[in-house]
Amino acid sequence: MVLRVDESKLYSTAYRGRVLDELTAALMEDGRIAGAILVGSGAARFKDRYSDIDLAVLVGDEAKVDEVYADWWRRIHALFPIVDAFKEQPRHLYGFLLDRFLELDVGFQGEAFPRSLDPAELLRALKATVDVYYGEAENLDVKLGMDRAPRLRAAMAEYLSAFSPGQAAT
Repeated sequence: MVLRVDESKLYSTAYRGRVLDELTAALMEDGRIAGAILVGSGAARFKDRYSDIDLAVLVGDEAKVDEVYADWWRRIHALFPIVDAFKEQPRHLYGFLLDRFLELDVGFQGEAFPRSLDPAELLRALKATVDVYYGEAENLDVKLGMDRAPRLRAAMAEYLSAFSPGQAAT
């Protein structure tokens, strides 16, 4: 059986680019943000059209990480149409499923690194921290419980509706 894909129901690379551009612009407007790093497949120029967005955000004042984390939950909901979302408070990690089934993962980290580090060293130190966030992200569904299951089932049914059996080429 061959599946036909209704591309209008799925995100495109252009849509992913627009989301990343809008989020980056919003982050740049927030004076509490010291920087952001595109991690995951995005750090390698997105491995394919189905790659999601993984972003590590560096908060300039370590003492304000909780405040910035809480503010950005609201801001991201205001910026984008959200189908489902989770937050992992102790890790300052958010995961969002946007419309057209684009996943956006954003982790917040305080600037707990010495300012004397050169930018390359700072990025390496931040990447090590980010690896902890994203390395544990695969186990979050178990930690978060089943209350998300009905919404995710509905979202998955809609996602699967983009695929329909087609006729094999002869």
